[in-house]
Amino acid sequence: SITYQQGALTIDKAPLQFVGTSAANKVYDGNTLASVTAGTITGLVGSETLNIDTVQGQFDSAEMGTAKPVTVVYGLSDGANGGLVANYQWSPVTVKASITGDTSVQAPSPEVIRDAKPISRLSFLGFGGLVRMGATTGQLFYALQAKDTRTCSPLQLEGCICEQPKGQSLEVCYPAEMAQQAVQLP
Repeated sequence: SITYQQGALTIDKAPLQFVGTSAANKVYDGNTLASVTAGTITGLVGSETLNIDTVQGQFDSAEMGTAKPVTVVYGLSDGANGGLVANYQWSPVTVKASITGDTSVQAPSPEVIRDAKPISRLSFLGFGGLVRMGATTGQLFYALQAKDTRTCSPLQLEGCICEQPKGQSLEVCYPAEMAQQAVQLP
């Protein structure tokens, strides 16, 4: 004989998955927002349905890279045929997409040296502290204490002093008004 007694039972939420979720590649814009396309919901019980209300994607970082992880979060609401959000559980989906450089921006052309001396020319823009170096032009950029900037480049030598150290194939150019700050080269 079988005797039934009252007891506490637990019905766990059914797990959902999303098939076909994708993220679009984008050009670097300094933020982590991703443009995503929603997939379809799988794992629903019987003929129940749920509605996809929101789909938001976010790259793991704003830096450029290929096949970067994109976390996609779905916002769902109750659907038809008894489909209740409270009966289901789901997790964010991770897909891959790339952040590339802006292909419409071209790297600047290197400056052409006016005279055909067989030397390399290193151009300084003052001596107040290194700000950056132009990889394409080979120029070092220095900021003056007054946050002013002066330039000496192969195409802009007016008001500049250029010196070539003994036995070197390097010429250093700097603004004439900065001459008292220049370090003597051996």
